[in-house]
Amino acid sequence: MIGKEAWKEYKKDFGAKSTLTAMYVFILAVCLILNIWAGFTMVITIPFFVLPFTFAYLSTLAGLKISKSAPIKSFFVFYPLYFQSIFFGGFKALIGLLKAILISVVFSTLLTIILYYTFLRGQPGFAEILKEIELANDVKSMTVAMDHFWAFEPANLTMKISSLVGSYFATYAFIRHCLLNSEKFYINLMTNKPMPMKAVSRLYMVAAHMRRKEFYKEYYGAVWYVALWFLLTFGGATYVAGFVFNFDATRTLFVALFVSLILLLPFIPYYFDVLRMIFIASTDDYSKALIHLSEKTLDDLQRRNQLSEEDRKKIEEEIQRSKEELDKMLKEADGGIKENPEQPSDDKK
Repeated sequence: MIGKEAWKEYKKDFGAKSTLTAMYVFILAVCLILNIWAGFTMVITIPFFVLPFTFAYLSTLAGLKISKSAPIKSFFVFYPLYFQSIFFGGFKALIGLLKAILISVVFSTLLTIILYYTFLRGQPGFAEILKEIELANDVKSMTVAMDHFWAFEPANLTMKISSLVGSYFATYAFIRHCLLNSEKFYINLMTNKPMPMKAVSRLYMVAAHMRRKEFYKEYYGAVWYVALWFLLTFGGATYVAGFVFNFDATRTLFVALFVSLILLLPFIPYYFDVLRMIFIASTDDYSKALIHLSEKTLDDLQRRNQLSEEDRKKIEEEIQRSKEELDKMLKEADGGIKENPEQPSDDKK
């Protein structure tokens, strides 16, 4: 089981990984404190600190398998590499953000509707506020009506619950999206032929389609309790910050992230080791995906008559060589990749 192997590795390199994780968490904590102080700073902290240092962290963890060099030094060496074309954009953070916004809107809207019909509509005095809003015929009267709406405690509570619940699920979805996409970095970190991130993303999508069922079985089988712990701590901190201390939605979100990050600290290196091991266990799927994309590219070029005979033969030879290497690897492994995820890494290196 990948989970057991990941815990074994964690124990074996506990000192180096703990030091590295402490530095990584410190950087994330500073970013979150800045976001708590001023929410707009997230447009700087996420793209220039959170994402590149997350890349540096997972890269350094992967490097510990090969070299026992000082992890903190490697951590800062990897940071600028994130901005190179072979790594930059791998997290697909913008797409993740758009998905998170959509999830937030959907959950907030649904919960608002539910709370309106089950709680808010029956509150004494609410009908008068709605009538005041309906009768407002200019900007001034609408502003006064909306002030009365927000001053009405049940309405304020309804909107706050809807907003925080939507943010809760949206934040989890965004983090999950970025972390799952981080597996793409191993394609260039652990192979001898780095590719542009655009090509890596295509390869990842094809391989992900091939191994979807196996991936989620291995992934949730190893990290389900980590995900549950995050949801519980994040949810508890959201409740305390939002309803006990009455922080606004943005500040509540970052406070909850800060608390859950600290409480997740022991599981962070384990989680990234699981992702790396799943990638190694999926080597054959990535090889099949690469062959599939190469054949598709060859067919497209031949249809457009954009390929010379010499180039066609070279590509076909490369595809055939890849197939032979894949067949050889699968025969030698005889299922060992799935049972012992560390072996392919040693063979490859």
